[in-house]
Amino acid sequence: MNPRRYLPALFLLFVGSGCAALIYEIVWFQLLQLVIGSSSISLGILLGTFMGGMCLGSLLLPRLISARRHPLRVYAMLELGIGVLALLILVGMPLVGGSRQRPAMTARKMMPGMPLTAPAT
Repeated sequence: MNPRRYLPALFLLFVGSGCAALIYEIVWFQLLQLVIGSSSISLGILLGTFMGGMCLGSLLLPRLISARRHPLRVYAMLELGIGVLALLILVGMPLVGGSRQRPAMTARKMMPGMPLTAPAT
């Protein structure tokens, strides 16, 4: 069995994983905008969470998973966990934010002194 014959399929899986990560980022950014109401704050929270997760993962994962485990199986389990968490966040974030129908009201509550202007079109 030649392991090189699996490289194109493995490459496609990694490309698919990267595309899914970008889609997650866009969806979470849109959800944060609905919950928080400000794009700069939403982007800051999104990037801070992403970088914090990368930091915690690089610090904790080598201590929790032995080096003897197959790297592709570890990667598959991580991707499965990310997918489950993505679905939970998709359902749970609007519940935490209160209402998805009134994002402007959320922004007004956060910054009451800010004058309300018409959105750019």
